[in-house]
Amino acid sequence: MTNAAAREVRSVPQLFRGPRPYVSEASFTVLLMSLRASGGVLTGDGVVLLLRDYRDQPLSWLARAIVRREIVHIMWRSQVMVPMFQFRPEDMALREGMQSVLATLAPVYDDWEIARWFGEPNVWLRGKSPAACVSLDARGVHDAARADSFIAGGD
Repeated sequence: MTNAAAREVRSVPQLFRGPRPYVSEASFTVLLMSLRASGGVLTGDGVVLLLRDYRDQPLSWLARAIVRREIVHIMWRSQVMVPMFQFRPEDMALREGMQSVLATLAPVYDDWEIARWFGEPNVWLRGKSPAACVSLDARGVHDAARADSFIAGGD
């Protein structure tokens, strides 16, 4: 595949690229462990229950956010899984800077890659994970996303 063709494929949202190839139980477990310290991961149903106190239509809000790729989420065994680091615990609002980070990552990474990106140590963040840093340094996480997106995009 040529570089131009690869960029063309990456520019198509994950939703339209078809299902992700099989992800092993071990890969899923590693992802869960990498996000545990920054709030863990809940099912979509669990997130809806938490959102009920803060939004009139929590299920509709969550569905729209997933389709628009405005929140980090993955599918695992037909279940939506949502990492909690991206929400402020006091009101379940998205943390400052999350939308700009996701807008930067979405053109070059699929949903699993984005979730992994947040959970893995990042050289631009001095070895800390973006999930651990987003509440303290949203600008730094955005800068790391820009650098990594540039490298992954090959532009």
